[in-house]
Amino acid sequence: MRYVADIASIREKIGTVVDPELGVTIEELGMLGSVEVKDGQLIVELKLTTAACPLQKELRGSVRRIADSLDEGLKVEFITNVMNGDEKRRAMDIARKSAKDRARRPHSISPRTRIVAVASGKGGVGKSTVTSLLALALAESGFRVGVLDADIWGFSISKLLGFEDSVEATGTKEKWSIRPSTRDYGNGTLSVMSMGMLASSREAVMWRGLILNRAFQHFVEDVRWGDLDYLLIDMPPGTGDIQMGLSRLLPDAKLLLVTTPNENASNVAVRMLDMARREMLEVLGYVLNMAYFECNHGETYKIFGEFKDEFPIELELLGEVPVVANSVLNSYPLSIAGVEGKDVKAVVDLARRLSTEIIPPIVDLSCTARIEEIEALLYFQDDNLN
Repeated sequence: MRYVADIASIREKIGTVVDPELGVTIEELGMLGSVEVKDGQLIVELKLTTAACPLQKELRGSVRRIADSLDEGLKVEFITNVMNGDEKRRAMDIARKSAKDRARRPHSISPRTRIVAVASGKGGVGKSTVTSLLALALAESGFRVGVLDADIWGFSISKLLGFEDSVEATGTKEKWSIRPSTRDYGNGTLSVMSMGMLASSREAVMWRGLILNRAFQHFVEDVRWGDLDYLLIDMPPGTGDIQMGLSRLLPDAKLLLVTTPNENASNVAVRMLDMARREMLEVLGYVLNMAYFECNHGETYKIFGEFKDEFPIELELLGEVPVVANSVLNSYPLSIAGVEGKDVKAVVDLARRLSTEIIPPIVDLSCTARIEEIEALLYFQDDNLN
């Protein structure tokens, strides 16, 4: 028999082929099945994530090139199979971890900025309101706070915070940027970017998933956020394209989960935690919104039921926000200046905990971070963008 090279060595070399889409070797992904020499042929089994894998031809070409380097003219035959469910989940977990490890924070956001994505399993739990109140509380304490409204379809941050003025892109077609709308608030500042500043509040944004994710990417990469202490991202409800893109665009973002005591809401929140696990996003804890109702006489009622913590992981309760009579939420734009309601106090306490215990602002930068900050300044230093 001609081809008597050590099969282990052949397999080792073939296993170094990198899936061009996932960026991981086919050996690590479990895509390389059996490898054997039979009747003068090298027979290689490829296990694909889907039978219609568009990169199948490219993978085969890479394997053939390695075979030629071992023995020019060596004929290669392929056996193609599809991964089972467990194999596919394992491969995708590895691919996600690799993508997160390779990802780098965009130049538009300072390396010292703390990024908190406020998320929920479903809509209607008050996620955007919690995001807005938290931004106000942090800014009132003297921090420079950015709010990115990633809920492209259901944008509401611009109305909640009163940032409904329009913004425009400046620069050239090849290199452009948007300055977020920025105002002083309390002892700090608020910078806001929302679809509500680009589209009419009465017009539906009818975009499909890939375009939504691209819009989110623009809000992250092409908005000149500057030197913020905190960037809060109001995520859309659920576990769609934007959520999956978060860990790739902002690998060091932390997740803050918002839910209500309602059993259905808390059950759906479990799926958000599963997504966070798969995308390897750190979850800071959860906020229980509408935890109870407090009337003017001081009586409390759990109108949405008793909360049952059935989360698959141990998660810290960071705050309980009640529904109160004569709430600050009855008027827009929101303001917490001088407000003593228990709903506002709960979020102010959450802001204090975040900024002092959980994720305090970064004061000193490492050498690497300082280099990245200089690179960011140089990236945006263009006369056409000023």
